Amino acid sequence: MDTVIPSPPSLSIPSSPLPPTCTTDDPAALRAEVYACVACDSLPHGIRFTRPSPTAPFFKFSPVIGRQRDAEILFVGINPRLSPSNRALHHQLMADSAAFAALAGNRVAGCPYIGRGGIELHYNAHVSIVEAAFPGRAFEEVAAVTELFHCATKNADGLPARRSPCARLFLERVIALVRPCVIVAAGATVKGYFRSQWGLGPEGLRVRVGDQDVPVVTMPHPRDWLPKKAERMERAIAAVIAFLAGAPVPGCTQFAEVEDEKHRTNPETGSVERCCLPLAGIEGMRHVVRTRDCNWSPKYGWKPKHAPADLDVLDTHPGMVVRYQLFRDGKLRYLLEMTAEDLRCALGTYVDGETWRRNGYVVSITRTVSRLPTEEFIDRWAPYVRATR
Repeated sequence: MDTVIPSPPSLSIPSSPLPPTCTTDDPAALRAEVYACVACDSLPHGIRFTRPSPTAPFFKFSPVIGRQRDAEILFVGINPRLSPSNRALHHQLMADSAAFAALAGNRVAGCPYIGRGGIELHYNAHVSIVEAAFPGRAFEEVAAVTELFHCATKNADGLPARRSPCARLFLERVIALVRPCVIVAAGATVKGYFRSQWGLGPEGLRVRVGDQDVPVVTMPHPRDWLPKKAERMERAIAAVIAFLAGAPVPGCTQFAEVEDEKHRTNPETGSVERCCLPLAGIEGMRHVVRTRDCNWSPKYGWKPKHAPADLDVLDTHPGMVVRYQLFRDGKLRYLLEMTAEDLRCALGTYVDGETWRRNGYVVSITRTVSRLPTEEFIDRWAPYVRATR
């Protein structure tokens, strides 16, 4: 039976800023220290963490899940959840250091924990950011996840994020180890923590650890129900891509959180546009204004839907593209990227008729052989397709 232990009332954690220096750890050494850590015992009375046994450390996750060093993106959340659906995993992690290490590599029983079709669906929003910035790359190749608290709870209610002993002891060390190009704060609580520790400067919210000066972008927390949540995600994705490309982002941390009408909205379609920023610093990247997913059909192959609203947006942004992500068996196989001119060329005179404006256009873009679809692209689409690997 799990043992639930209330935290002692007599101890507290100072709320002073993090130490100005930190140690760059070996990933395995940092993992071992976090695994055995019981610093959360010092939290005020009423914060309840759970142990697998009275003498064991609290249930927790590895301090870094994904790329352990030199990641492009580091996502920071509040803490892992302990629920009926993952309780067996938590027991496995605390009973087997090899499983704890495997989770750090984004594997549970040999399967991806975070990723398209991964075990934990909570991270789908994180994956969408990675896929937009690095199409075809596995999450652990370019990104990592850490938390303000490494210890697990049923929910984050009552957790004093700004006085987290885990963050005080480990967060700077994680950042020094991972050396991200951009940090993504998952939700307002994490954003508030960063602001409390590093402040908001003239260039927006930035985290300074050692020789690193890392911009912070805020994404909506996956569990939050916010107005215009999809639009906020679009802006977060645009800001991440821009920072990765070395482009300035007006407002920095406010980019994904604005409440007013400063963000650009297409007056005809009502859709928020991703920012038009130079992406030359990212190999193979293009200016992407819309992203659409298309899954493989055993009967038709890939059959994306082309929408008039997408062409309208492309017409107002010459040179930018709509990107169709072509998936098969849960894996991203190809990207179909088209400018307004490309799309008009492929669709021909159809776009001049009333049917296009009313219904859009849906057609298979791959050839059929003996009534079975193949991955050979039809000539009018082939020039705009590239493999993801």
